[in-house]
Amino acid sequence: MNCREAEELLLDSLDERVPDHVRRVLEGHLSTCTSCSAFAASARAVDAQLTAALLPAVPPPSIATNLRTRIRRERRTAFNENLPDLIHLTGCGVSTILCAALLPVDPTVSLAAGVGFTCVSYVFMAVVRWSLEAAGQPDW
Repeated sequence: MNCREAEELLLDSLDERVPDHVRRVLEGHLSTCTSCSAFAASARAVDAQLTAALLPAVPPPSIATNLRTRIRRERRTAFNENLPDLIHLTGCGVSTILCAALLPVDPTVSLAAGVGFTCVSYVFMAVVRWSLEAAGQPDW
């Protein structure tokens, strides 16, 4: 290990845990190199002074309440934005099942037609929604 690598590893070790085998190699280099040993002592001293001088930020107690409120609001917004899709898929699903059960046609044909119509109408609805959003019109 050269001095440059030792200095980089030493600085990394101040912020994060270095694997044991790397730490042993670093300590071995520091025991034989006086300049790196002096650099390590000064870096550790500065780190200790900064740790003592800079107190960790204490979040206000209301942050948890505010965060929960914001998460609930965003969930409601996401649900409201997805409501037309949910209504569409539910309506198509119920209609498809009723057609398969009540029409005098093979149920597999009704199910296939229902799934196909659901997919095509969903794509059409998505294109219309995208067009309205692109035109700056309010969402439906």
